Amino acid sequence: MNGIYLLCLLALAFSASAEESSLRAVGGVIDCGSAGSLLEIRVAECDQSPCHMVPGRDYDIAVDFIASADSTALNWKVWITLGPVGTPIADLPINGQITAGNAYTLTHSLPIHDTLSGLTVRVVFEIKDVATSRLEVCARAEAFIGV
Repeated sequence: MNGIYLLCLLALAFSASAEESSLRAVGGVIDCGSAGSLLEIRVAECDQSPCHMVPGRDYDIAVDFIASADSTALNWKVWITLGPVGTPIADLPINGQITAGNAYTLTHSLPIHDTLSGLTVRVVFEIKDVATSRLEVCARAEAFIGV
């Protein structure tokens, strides 16, 4: 019951009023060292990496995973990297009981800034345990920013 309650809280806390039906599973996502099991990453209007994203718009995303260990606090970061330089575009605390072996979905709306227009960037999703720094989820995909 706690897992269902937490899932509802997470969806309410981080959802940007996205309709789940508009999110598509993205093919070509690479797991970059998850301790938990990455099930899928879903993005509005994208089903294959590299995702084509229009600058100035917000894109709803969801990360589905199975937790590898119990936790009371996670941190979800989303990075954009261009070459060796990484810039965080989301840094979200997730508080509540996470239970090993349970599936969770985190959702958020990411703004795509005009300054990235014309670039192909790597998008990295990291979900870490706050107390242990265990990397529950690490995944990356590419995105082309343009009209």
